[in-house]
Amino acid sequence: MLVGAVTVEDAVSHQDQSPSCLALGMAMTLWMFTGGTCHVGEMYRAKDQVLESSDADTAEDVLWESGGATGNLAAFLESSANVTRCAHLSAFVQTLELHGMRRVDPMDRRHLHPLVIPVAVSPTSGSHTCMLRMPSASKGDMLPIVETTGQTGLRLVAPNTRSYLMRLAVEADESADEGKKSAVIEAANSAGELYKRGEKKEKSPSLSLTKYILSKVGAFPDLYEELALHHLERGDQTAALVAAERSAKIQHGWGSGYRFQALLYTKLGREKEAKDAAKLALMMPLWTLGEQVEEVSRQAGEADVKAFKQKIAEMSKSTRTIEMSQACHGHPLEKAKEEAMLERADDIMNEVCLGTYKGWDDVRSQLAEIYMGGGRMDLASFVQAHSER
Repeated sequence: MLVGAVTVEDAVSHQDQSPSCLALGMAMTLWMFTGGTCHVGEMYRAKDQVLESSDADTAEDVLWESGGATGNLAAFLESSANVTRCAHLSAFVQTLELHGMRRVDPMDRRHLHPLVIPVAVSPTSGSHTCMLRMPSASKGDMLPIVETTGQTGLRLVAPNTRSYLMRLAVEADESADEGKKSAVIEAANSAGELYKRGEKKEKSPSLSLTKYILSKVGAFPDLYEELALHHLERGDQTAALVAAERSAKIQHGWGSGYRFQALLYTKLGREKEAKDAAKLALMMPLWTLGEQVEEVSRQAGEADVKAFKQKIAEMSKSTRTIEMSQACHGHPLEKAKEEAMLERADDIMNEVCLGTYKGWDDVRSQLAEIYMGGGRMDLASFVQAHSER
């Protein structure tokens, strides 16, 4: 397999406490005081009472975006997801609507991955476009954009709202539909100019749309995969593998990039490397494979995915034990404990992908207990935040 850092050029050339935090703290205190018997709805009613008691300026500040659903999304990001404001949120929602998506209530997270914040849904496919709130996240502007695939999988769409909006604006500019072109670019620029109409044609007329986006806008996994397949069709295997490796590298912590590498190696008849890439894919959270767990397990030669994941978990546990034993010699014990907590949560989510549970809703409470046990009250509250309808 190719190793080492790969730049964009490499791949292309080959072708303080807010009221919402205080409210969250009181709600979680209620949960702990009742021994975990308090219903999630009661937790959020307790939080709402604190928010309602704040002065008018603070309440207005929380709902900083105008418009019902967008305002709800802005408030959810701050009070439930506990991340900072997203400057391009309204523009993001408007642009998705122009692409035929229907905005949704962020609290309507039933059946969805516990770490996603739904933004819009496709009326035809039923797939949701969401923001992904990973445990280490703190900035709303930096939340990755993902799309749901099947019952349990997610696909990484864009690194953040800003780059996604820029991509949609560039793609619209290449469209023959003048009406949609103007509307999309205007919507994308509504929170500040990201792309000027005609900019690609004026500054980089020789670049293809894919290469322009990758070199001038940002890193998108699907475009690197598209580029890899294009190189392969032209007979340039090295360029294809470079682009595929770049796709895997920008999807840090995801299995889908390795899955694509395995597919490419298979096309090239390099079975051993395909098998190695597939095994790397299985070592990542299974929901990052989309709905391709069975296919990847066959490529990896691991018929029993659960046993394979348990073997990896045992190896990780052994490493964590060594790290904790070294705490007295300066190793960060708290970090090791948090990593162990996050791994337990990952194990539960992998079980959902393997069919041990019916769906994501069956494990929200378990995940909340794990996060709470690790002192992550913010995550415990977040994974349980959903409507009761």
